[in-house]
Amino acid sequence: MRVTLLACGGTQVRTDTFTWTSLNPSVAAIDSVTGVVRGLRAGSATIQPTGKTYGSLRTARVTVQ
Repeated sequence: MRVTLLACGGTQVRTDTFTWTSLNPSVAAIDSVTGVVRGLRAGSATIQPTGKTYGSLRTARVTVQ
């Protein structure tokens, strides 16, 4: 998954560091630093990126089959 942080005017912000969290870790595990997702069992999970500067960002839903 790739996150692109945009300022209000649409300019890309490159100054933030992200951590990653799976809100359903029994379905999808995620490396908190790299953001690499690993499916563990069938189901769906929400992935939450959090920027050190900008805080919680939009989530992404992943489905493991």
